[in-house]
This record gives sequence, structure tokens and C-alpha cells, in this order.
Amino acid sequence: MQTAEILAFLSAMGAGVLALIAALRAGRSIAMWAFVGGMLTLAAERAFCGFASYAGAPERLNQWLQYSGIAAAFLPGFWLLFSLTYARENARECVTRWRGVLVIAFVLPVGLSVIFPQSLPALAYDNRPVPAPHFILSGLGTLRYLVLLGSAILILMNLERSFRASVGLIRWRIKFMLMGVAVLFVIRIFTGSQAVLYREVTLTMESLNSCGLLVAALLIFRSIFRNEPLALNVHPSQSVLQGTVTVVLAGIYFFAVGILATLVT
Repeated sequence: MQTAEILAFLSAMGAGVLALIAALRAGRSIAMWAFVGGMLTLAAERAFCGFASYAGAPERLNQWLQYSGIAAAFLPGFWLLFSLTYARENARECVTRWRGVLVIAFVLPVGLSVIFPQSLPALAYDNRPVPAPHFILSGLGTLRYLVLLGSAILILMNLERSFRASVGLIRWRIKFMLMGVAVLFVIRIFTGSQAVLYREVTLTMESLNSCGLLVAALLIFRSIFRNEPLALNVHPSQSVLQGTVTVVLAGIYFFAVGILATLVT
């Protein structure tokens, strides 16, 4: 096995184990069932990427990576729901307030991936001297990645709000869970922005996603095995909701990426 395959299968295994542990402890928690769904989706996505790296024929490689893309379409909905409800005292109120965005996060990426297969990355059969296969994005594929990027930013915003609203012991208890999910989506923003910028996906970027999931899984395992309860309550105030560092940092990042792309062009 090559490094990319090992990383993909290890990260898939870690996500699957976390999903199982959370399912056993979830009870009636909306946040934890969203966490279970998100981790199972990540496990499937990484497993498909592992099979893609392992596939010999280009057609099989392309097919497995497209399966991975379909699985990834379920990530925004589950993780946005998690970010709105984890450790929130007013979880149901948050879900009600964000129900329109949640419907879009679940329906739009899945609809683009299933109804319009051309939105998924397609293996490029050109003769460019590249060290590994690359997969081009159509216009719909770029739109699909933009939706995933927007969802990732919203997820990080909500995680930041929960962290800023927590104090003392509660902040200490939730920090590794929030850090793990934050690492996962910071990496996703980077790889997704590269895909949009260059209109292509590479197996190197997928390996980076696998590494991000492995680091996130280790942080979340740290949170769970400190015997922390999976349901804690914080209540973000309106002042916390009005200001977020995430949007500022994301704006700076995308502005810098756009400037660099212009200079390179």
C-alpha cells in the first residue's frame, strides 16, 4: 500500500470508531446524532478515496473518486447541524432559526452530486507532465465546491460562537471537540479553495484531507476519553453572535488567494 491509501483507510477507521462511540452515548442528543452522521459520512468518503488510490485502471479510479464526492455532499448538512446544536442550551431554537440554511446545506450539495453527475470531478486524460492523476471540475463542479466552502465557513463560525460563549470548566471540557472539528474544516477550506482556484482535484489534496481527519480524530478521542459528557450547555449571547473572527480570517485568506492567483496569471 502507498502512503495515500494508508492515510485514507486509517482516517476512515478513526471516523468509524468515533461514530460508533458517539452512537452508544448519544441518547436523544441532536448534536451527537449529527456527529454520528457526519463521522459516518467522513468514513465513507475516506474509504472511497482509499479505494481510488488503490485502483489500477483510470476508469475505476475515476469511479471511486466520484463515489467519494457523493459521500462528501452529505458533510455540510450533518456538520452544520452539529455546529448549531453541540453544547448549546438553546439547540432547538438554533435549529428553528437556521432551518432554511440547514435545508439548503442538506439538499443543494446532494442534489448537485446526484442529479448532475457532471458536477463531480472527472479524470483528465491529457498529456500534461504531472506526477499523479488529476481531476478537472466543470462549472457545476466549481459551484458544488463553493457551496462546500460556504458551509465550512458557517460551521467554523458556529464553533467559534460556542467556544466564545463558554467559560471556565465548560470551555475546558468542550475545547478538544471544537478544536478537532475546526482542524477538519480549516483543512477542507484550504483544499476546497485550491480546487476552485485551479479547477481541478488531485490525490495530493485528498491525502491532505485524510491527514486533517486523522488529526481531528485524535483531538476528538482526547475529548471523549477524558470522560467528558457529550452534552454540555452554553448559550451564545447576541453580542457573541454579532462578531466573529472566522469571517475576517476567511475573508483575508480568500483575498490573499485571489491576489496570488492574479499575480501568477
